[in-house]
Amino acid sequence: MFELRNTITVFEGVGSVFHDVNVTKNINTCVVDVGGLNATLCQFDGLTPNFNSMVVSNNGCNILKGKIGRMINEKFNIAVESNDLERIIHDGYLMYEGAIVTDSHHLIEQIKDSHFQEIISFAKSRGYTFNNTNITFCGGGALLLHNCIKEHFPHAKIVVNPQFANVKSFLQILKIKNNV
Repeated sequence: MFELRNTITVFEGVGSVFHDVNVTKNINTCVVDVGGLNATLCQFDGLTPNFNSMVVSNNGCNILKGKIGRMINEKFNIAVESNDLERIIHDGYLMYEGAIVTDSHHLIEQIKDSHFQEIISFAKSRGYTFNNTNITFCGGGALLLHNCIKEHFPHAKIVVNPQFANVKSFLQILKIKNNV
């Protein structure tokens, strides 16, 4: 048995806000963290999260993988594994027995865009307007949906190494909390 003391609970996408405190302390930021299981959103007024804005959608990248895997199986009669799907989504096309499958790129991009639109529609249905705020996308799903994000939010920031950004931000939070 053990006891935790002096704990701090933070939004999982906080890394992009506390990564560079001097830049974000005076601006509004909307953070969209697209992970494997879900997509979470939170608005920040400077460094302060608006807890009432925190919402979670079930549209993580595992759902996207399932959609693409199902399409490949139905359209091309090819079975793919979970590990294949990560590469297929990243590459943007299906390669079967060494050759790129015709039409796979177009269909995969359509599904990725549709999935991204579902995340944004969910956010808008929960009151997100994306007006007068800097927008940051993070998480492994943001890397997979990079092209969709840049198409619909060309000025948004995409965190390239989200795990390390979170680690660095947690260090910043500890420094601020402990006056270091």
